[in-house]
Amino acid sequence: MEMNGDMPRKKPELRREGDGNILQKLEPLLELPGTREAQMYLGRRLFTLSTREQYLLAAACTLRPPRTVSDAIHHLFAQENYTVCLSENDEDLGRAYLRQMSPTPQDVLPHVDLASLGQLYRIKYPGLFIEGCYAAYSPQPKRIIPQDSRYHRYWDGGWCIRLKLASAAVPKGVWLRLPDTAPDSGCAVGEITLACRKLKTDCGTGWKG
Repeated sequence: MEMNGDMPRKKPELRREGDGNILQKLEPLLELPGTREAQMYLGRRLFTLSTREQYLLAAACTLRPPRTVSDAIHHLFAQENYTVCLSENDEDLGRAYLRQMSPTPQDVLPHVDLASLGQLYRIKYPGLFIEGCYAAYSPQPKRIIPQDSRYHRYWDGGWCIRLKLASAAVPKGVWLRLPDTAPDSGCAVGEITLACRKLKTDCGTGWKG
């Protein structure tokens, strides 16, 4: 398989967020300048974020550091423009990208430069490696972000249910947002898959977003 013509000549900047408590790293957002209403809204949202939402907000703030609380809130509204892939590095990302483009025979994989293909994906979709995943931004935004201050009108972009789930491995639990607006597709994974992965458990096939 000849792919040299599509390979990036220069490696894209590698952005990686180490493992740890993502929420603790997001808490400084509450110290940004902004109105009391905006700070209260962000505070309520910040501590009920699902695993997927945490990854996407961390990626958004890394790619486009917010200067105000309103900037951070707009990142929350723009999460539909991001995707999450189960990829720890460029090679994993290249393998997932290849599966998304077309079915590839197993005997062909050893001849594909997966790391370069992963770098190509990162050029096309800038993002952040975080806790064994890659959160990427779409170059074609899907959603118009509200620009006014009436945040209560945009609590979740519509109705949703938030569930707190726990497991023996993670007794403190994680939040799950339903319905799953971005179910597993191609190399991207959705709310349920990421929650189960964070809980270190198999949610089985009975879950549907």
